[in-house]
Amino acid sequence: MKQLELTSAENDARLAASVTHYGLGTKSYNSSSERREIDRQRAEITAKYHAGDLKFPVVLVGPVCACRSFDLPHDISKHRDLAADWDWRTPSERRGIQRQQEPIR
Repeated sequence: MKQLELTSAENDARLAASVTHYGLGTKSYNSSSERREIDRQRAEITAKYHAGDLKFPVVLVGPVCACRSFDLPHDISKHRDLAADWDWRTPSERRGIQRQQEPIR
């Protein structure tokens, strides 16, 4: 018997419909439809992986800065939001201060 190929949206809908409030690893969860659906989807993806049908996108990551001027690591272009190159204030120190933008010439 051939299984139907479901789209990712259909898989998500089936999984959302079977959401329960059982704790992971409990007897109730282990016998729930949610667990069976997760196991089915896991087996489907694993079979695709072993068959070589999964293609993962290539993501290019540029230089990332972790300076104290922003809360999280960020792209270098984010430094354009600062007042100047020597502006090393923390985000909390900069709050309420707006940078004056130069007019387009």
